[in-house]
Amino acid sequence: MTEAPKVTIRRATKDDADAIFLVLQACDSEIPINLDDDDFKRYIRDKIRVACLGGQTCVAVSGNQVIGFLLALPLSFEERWFELIYAGVLKNYRGNGLFPQMLHEIKVVALRIDATVKNANQSGMAGRLQRAGFSETKPSLNDERSFEWLAQAPLHEG
Repeated sequence: MTEAPKVTIRRATKDDADAIFLVLQACDSEIPINLDDDDFKRYIRDKIRVACLGGQTCVAVSGNQVIGFLLALPLSFEERWFELIYAGVLKNYRGNGLFPQMLHEIKVVALRIDATVKNANQSGMAGRLQRAGFSETKPSLNDERSFEWLAQAPLHEG
C-alpha cells in the first residue's frame, strides 16, 4: 500500500499561474464562473498572474501538482488589506482543511481581507468565510454577498 503524497501549503509563484487556472476550471461550475468566453479567459488568466505576483496567493500542492488555490489581490500594501477573488480545491482533496490552511497563511500578514461570494455559489463559501471569522458587510447586491475579516488588535495589560 502506497502512502498518499503529503499536501504542502505555500505562497504561489508566477510559475503556478497555469496550474491555478486548471484547478479553477475544474471548480468553475461550483463558484460559478463561466470560462467559455476567450476574452474572459484571458482576463482571468491575467488576474491569476497578477495575484501570483502580489505575494499573498496561496496554493496547496500534492507531489508536484497544484490541487488547490486561494487568489488574493492586494488592495493596499501599506494597510495590509487584501481581496480574496477565487478559491478552489480539487474534489478528490476536499475535506482535509486545505481552504482554512491557505486562508490562515494570508491572515497572518493581513489586517483586513474582503471577499465577495455569488449567491449561486455551490461550494458553501459564504459559510466557510463566516466560520473563519468573516462578517457579512452588505445586503445582497447583484446576486452577491460581501464579507470582511479584520485582524483583532492585541490586548494590552496595563
